[in-house]
Amino acid sequence: MKLRIGACEFFGTRLVAVATQKFVAEVAGNALQYVRFTFFIFKLKFYFLFFSVLFTLL
Repeated sequence: MKLRIGACEFFGTRLVAVATQKFVAEVAGNALQYVRFTFFIFKLKFYFLFFSVLFTLL
């Protein structure tokens, strides 16, 4: 009987660990996607500013 309780505790702990790992991976993926998108927008603004100044000087 004690072995079954231990097995249930093990599988319950394992389930929580896997769910936590999946949640952390999802949050990290969303953060990375946000950083990439923000950097892309920054790069576009920089190129627009650079070329507008360049064409103004020409």
